[in-house]
Amino acid sequence: MHPEWRGRGIGTELAASMMQRAAAIHAERHPEVSALYTLNGPSANADQEDLLSSVGLRHERWSFVMRAVLGDTATGGAP
Repeated sequence: MHPEWRGRGIGTELAASMMQRAAAIHAERHPEVSALYTLNGPSANADQEDLLSSVGLRHERWSFVMRAVLGDTATGGAP
């Protein structure tokens, strides 16, 4: 969001609406399993962290990437 528009409650309204919609979709489609809501954002953005914590999300910092060339795996490659 452009800095001049910050602090007017637009992000708060949007974040709350997104969480409500996510909960409704979860209840419709898979209420039998626990829900996990995630998003990515820069860890240095304290305003974003405050906004998202206000709707029940918590800051966790983790990341991983797994890659494999299929021809290099035990089951990959030509027969």
